[in-house]
Amino acid sequence: MVLFDEGEPAIPLELVSCEAFEPGVLNLFYAPAERPGSADHEDATSHLPRTGG
Repeated sequence: MVLFDEGEPAIPLELVSCEAFEPGVLNLFYAPAERPGSADHEDATSHLPRTGG
């Protein structure tokens, strides 16, 4: 069964939780992830170590 049309842009997902049941069935819960490149310069530099000077 096709769930997504070919050629459509990928939707980034993040695994939120998972649970295993007998006999090896998995319940996986995904949510939309932050898209790469959505941060700005301030966001990026806020994670850099501060230097004196």
